[in-house]
Amino acid sequence: AFENVGPEGEAAEDRMGSETKLANAKSGSIEGSFPMAAEGATWYVQFYIGWPKAGDDYPHNFPETGAGSPSLQDEIKVEINGETEVYRASDAQQGHMQIITREITADALVYRFEFTSDNDNAALHPFISNAEVTILHDSTTGPEGEGFERGKSSFKGKCINTIDGKAVKKLFKQHDGYAKRQIAIEGEATVLVFEGSKLIQRVAVNKAKWRVRNIRPGQYTCIGIMPGFYSFYNAECVFEKDKEFFTYVMFSPRLRPGEARSYLSWGARPRDMDLYMLVPHKGGVEPPCEVNWNNKACSSSALTLDYDAKSGYGPETISLHKFRDGKYRVRVSEYRGVGDHKEWLLKSDSQVTLNSEGFTRKFSVHKDGFIKGRNWYVFTIDGKSKRVLPCNEMTCGHGYHDAKALGNDA
Repeated sequence: AFENVGPEGEAAEDRMGSETKLANAKSGSIEGSFPMAAEGATWYVQFYIGWPKAGDDYPHNFPETGAGSPSLQDEIKVEINGETEVYRASDAQQGHMQIITREITADALVYRFEFTSDNDNAALHPFISNAEVTILHDSTTGPEGEGFERGKSSFKGKCINTIDGKAVKKLFKQHDGYAKRQIAIEGEATVLVFEGSKLIQRVAVNKAKWRVRNIRPGQYTCIGIMPGFYSFYNAECVFEKDKEFFTYVMFSPRLRPGEARSYLSWGARPRDMDLYMLVPHKGGVEPPCEVNWNNKACSSSALTLDYDAKSGYGPETISLHKFRDGKYRVRVSEYRGVGDHKEWLLKSDSQVTLNSEGFTRKFSVHKDGFIKGRNWYVFTIDGKSKRVLPCNEMTCGHGYHDAKALGNDA
């Protein structure tokens, strides 16, 4: 049910994210519910309120709006599963995301948002982003998990920011994808290890690092949670006998509506993998542009290579701040160059994660897209509809490749 509230403007058809906001009215509300995937489980819910400020015209009127000065009288009453809090505009919040988190134990998420303002201009109103919901534990275990069975494997890792590769740790401010030192970190990340839907252990993290010894080998799922970032998810945490499994838990900062970010992660070998994103032509006149290690920006910084790891594991990160009509193509190449690299690519255990305000999607070299020559062709995005599709021989693997960069097989 809703009154004077809903997706606004182009966001209504934007698969990369749509904001929920008050329309051209002074009050309104929206309410609803959706079922959770596991009965009796406990979930972590995260979203943000975007408070616009007066300034230039931006897509979705955020972080700045050219429509005038937003009111400091705006407020949003948020009710989630019976817990209510009111959020009010302030000078400090304008132009920023206000991160909201909840923990709920329920079979359904039930919400109601009430918006009030002293003006009826939708372009000046704050909005609520799409929410991300992450499992903390199911009904069979408590918040710490049942504990690892003893064995001859071990597990260590480190929490890092996909934008700059720096440690995400307590009391250190983080790059938010737009500027340095913007996200204040109040505590260590939550790192969880699951076997199926059962929480095995909540790992103790200290200064962004951890190490667990003498655990049973097996295939687990690793999850990382940190306010202000998308949750990390890796279903391919394989602990082997007499070996130590290492992973970076990679945290990608929350995006503004209508934007997207891709990051590449892989194993210890090969040491250097490369992520490429092809930008469509502008009106068929400009030459194509492919962001990669050799060309770090396209179209006046609308698409940028944020980080390029060269010593194994990743990340390699590309952020897309503005779309144009046409097809975007993502591929991965093994740096060393010529020849058929299918074996190396498969051994790399490469994964590409796509974040947007609409969804998070992960692609694996073992099951998504296809390999041709020294390239893994991963997915395409339609710049108009924002539809994302895994690559196939008909949609990828031909056309423009940056001739100045290795990994340029057509």
